[in-house]
Amino acid sequence: MTGSAKQFRATKKLDRFVAEFIIGPAEGGTRWLLAMTEYSEGGTRMSYVDGFIVAVPKKNLAAYRRMARKAGKVWREHGALDYREWVAEDVKVGKRTSFPRSVKLKPGETVVFSWITYKSRAQRDRVNAKVMADKRLAGMMDTKSLPFDAKRMIYGGFESLVKA
Repeated sequence: MTGSAKQFRATKKLDRFVAEFIIGPAEGGTRWLLAMTEYSEGGTRMSYVDGFIVAVPKKNLAAYRRMARKAGKVWREHGALDYREWVAEDVKVGKRTSFPRSVKLKPGETVVFSWITYKSRAQRDRVNAKVMADKRLAGMMDTKSLPFDAKRMIYGGFESLVKA
């Protein structure tokens, strides 16, 4: 076991994420690649991730944060290994592709990027079935009441491609 692996197991703090665009715009959107470390906190294997990109009006960020905290708690209670939400800080509009272009970002909005990690696709499907049935999230199922435009959300499930 290497020194960094020992440190990882001791501190339980290591996680790494890379998102990059590949091969320009796809039909109706942008193709992107996700890669995460193989282990989450505690050394549990992560081999599947759901990724999301949304445009959130800046004036709605506090409401979005409240919604995301509630959703994250529910996902974790039902078995997701990790739930993360990140707001754009260094995200420029590209000439052909970019995070802002992918969600058709409007003035006064920002990009939020999030992911949920699972042990496997099968575990993800079980967790998501429980989450969708959870009454605590019933209010989030009405897309008109959300603090962002769900029609412009990009999401998908990804399996591990590279571990470096």
